[in-house]
Amino acid sequence: MTCSAFATRTVFSILVIVGASACGSGGSSKCINVSPDAGPNACSFSLPLPCTPCIACAPLSPGDTSGCGPPDISIFDWHGGGVDTSLRYPAGCTVFLPTENPYYPGGPQPCSCSTEPGSPDGGANWLCGI
Repeated sequence: MTCSAFATRTVFSILVIVGASACGSGGSSKCINVSPDAGPNACSFSLPLPCTPCIACAPLSPGDTSGCGPPDISIFDWHGGGVDTSLRYPAGCTVFLPTENPYYPGGPQPCSCSTEPGSPDGGANWLCGI
């Protein structure tokens, strides 16, 4: 084996080991179980990530069509799910998704229910800062 082949194989092995340990540090294998409707004090801005979205507000009353629909959001490495799709949430509500923002790591990705003034339906949507 040549010196460059040895160096390449060694670097590759180190990257695989580092990559494998990094994947386990914030992914779903090490998450905390939080009831989706546990309330604002149950949601955390830091690690570990929640296993399912943590919604920091109470849902709207049944039949209320204002606000945002369920935060069934796909972003970064989270592909949605884990929320009751029959519920709606008020403007200003925040959900913490079980994924980190790759640009600002260290906690779950927050998204907020926001409205667009002047929109015929209120224009409520989940906005996730990236």
